[in-house]
Amino acid sequence: MTKLITPKSKIAEILSNYPELEEIFIKFAPEFEKLKNPILRKTVAKLTTLEQAAKIANVDLGKLINTLRKAVGQDTIENIDASTDVNFETFDKTNVIEHFDARPLLNAGNHPVHIVMDKLSKLETNQILCLITPFKPFPLIEMAKQRNFKIMLEELEADLYYTYFKKY
Repeated sequence: MTKLITPKSKIAEILSNYPELEEIFIKFAPEFEKLKNPILRKTVAKLTTLEQAAKIANVDLGKLINTLRKAVGQDTIENIDASTDVNFETFDKTNVIEHFDARPLLNAGNHPVHIVMDKLSKLETNQILCLITPFKPFPLIEMAKQRNFKIMLEELEADLYYTYFKKY
């Protein structure tokens, strides 16, 4: 059975079913070059949907999906809507109680999702956790937003992001 490519399809699943799409991803946006990194492929790509990847790479979701679908012989989709609502906040960072650098974990092939969620569960009202990553951690951001955390994202340089999670 052919696995349809949709906004909710996970990157790792797409590449597992259609390995030939890796080069199309990379040609579509330079940010997708990171898919060649086997560590990120095993960790982040398993959690990241096409919808999230389009936001990370700042590309049109509809064009991305339809390019991928066309390459594997699937019909294109009209009016693809990005339903992920990020709505980043801006707030004072004076209540940051911890800076957690996830880069070493990611470089070792591990994903920090459980550690970060544990740290978030221990925050008190108005306390802030700063997560340091080499990419925009959209899957984690969405999980935190579902738990009513406010999020602020800063891109300090290429491959260096500070994501602030504030408990309300």
